[in-house]
Amino acid sequence: MKLSLLLPLCAVLVAVASASPLVLVDSVQHAYLQTGPASAVAKSEVASLCAALTGLVPGSVITADESRQLAGIAKPSALKHPRAFASVNVAGLSPDVLGDLLSNRAHRTVELTGDGCPAMAVVNGLTRISAANPSVKLSVVDHDGVQNCKEDCVEQNLAAASAAAGVDLSGLDLSKSEAKLLAVELASVFAGLKAQLEAVQKRTESGAAQADVELYEVSIMGLKALAAKVGSESEAMTSATNAVLRLVKWAVDSLDAAYEGDVVMQMLFMSKGAARTETMKELVNWKESTRRQLLSATYPGPDEVAQSKQFASKAAAYGAFILLLYFLLAGVWCMCNMPFKQDTLLYGSTKKDS
Repeated sequence: MKLSLLLPLCAVLVAVASASPLVLVDSVQHAYLQTGPASAVAKSEVASLCAALTGLVPGSVITADESRQLAGIAKPSALKHPRAFASVNVAGLSPDVLGDLLSNRAHRTVELTGDGCPAMAVVNGLTRISAANPSVKLSVVDHDGVQNCKEDCVEQNLAAASAAAGVDLSGLDLSKSEAKLLAVELASVFAGLKAQLEAVQKRTESGAAQADVELYEVSIMGLKALAAKVGSESEAMTSATNAVLRLVKWAVDSLDAAYEGDVVMQMLFMSKGAARTETMKELVNWKESTRRQLLSATYPGPDEVAQSKQFASKAAAYGAFILLLYFLLAGVWCMCNMPFKQDTLLYGSTKKDS
């Protein structure tokens, strides 16, 4: 009897221990989030949470219980949806720093519960949303920032980030792989987001209408690797932390400016980092695999069903043409080899009386 009473308690304790805080940031107009205490959402339901905030197709069935749970987090609206949704993952920082970063914005904490890595849960959720909504644009920001990157583009982008956002990495030894990884991440995030938002600004100036909500994904994972290398209390780590926070603050302000504050964000700050990223090799592999996963959803492969139907249609057309050609040639052959008599009209002479 005592054991049966302890089992549910143990399950609750395990769920709490494995929970990861995901901070949802409302728009400037405070139009999409319900006010209330922290809520709990399973890691497998991140796509449903994103769908509830953006109005997009979730990519999976939402049960009645999940619907009631999401209704307590997102304001239900069939007509009004944000212009942009940004997902920001940062490893090596405590969620406590978000209080100062978002002091002027309405935000709410959602605890991600259940097994699995919270960072992968967010990536999987965005992948599912993007695959279920092929017409919706998903920008993998750091990947966009390294497109057409020349030999000295990292240095140039860092200099631009320093001028625009106050990102200062002068206290880091960039010859070290951990510091170099963080520098590349910050430079690519700055360059990628700057390019995307410039395109949004040009579209706004031209008067063109925005088709649907636009999605952004940012992952900065190098800070955790740097902390393991130089120590969490070192001056280099303090400088790197300030640089990351300044870049995130610049990103929030820039998104607000581009979309007139009509932006919803989810921020996952992880002190321990993503799962299976203890070494530099594992961290680089995690970045590469998650970038490929998101991009494969953004640019899906060929539709095999449509291709098979197209092939069947072409095969039927070719078959009909071959049959028609066969019967045409057979008819010509028969006419050429038919044993006509001279007294027939087919031969060309007049019919003789018998």
